[in-house]
Amino acid sequence: MGQLSITPNDEYVYNSDLQNEERLLRRRVLTKSEYGLWDSKNKTSKTLFPDIKMILKNFSRADILEIVGITPTDSDWDKLVKLSKYEVQSTNLYVQQDT
Repeated sequence: MGQLSITPNDEYVYNSDLQNEERLLRRRVLTKSEYGLWDSKNKTSKTLFPDIKMILKNFSRADILEIVGITPTDSDWDKLVKLSKYEVQSTNLYVQQDT
């Protein structure tokens, strides 16, 4: 999909990977009308984007939370970082941390 980062001021910044988004569109994993981050360039928000929030919701099973080490006090960013360390997949969408 793209790259999400966070600034020192706790502002989320999203940049699309248009090639990956188009691949997911062709595979019917997402549609432009459902995906609010389509072709984003430095899109910013003080809160986590709804599309990314949905990924967290999809990975909220107790067994996944335990395996990944997510705790109730973790911020959304902390949860995403922890998820990025594991190859947890759902409908071919995944969270990946650049190394």
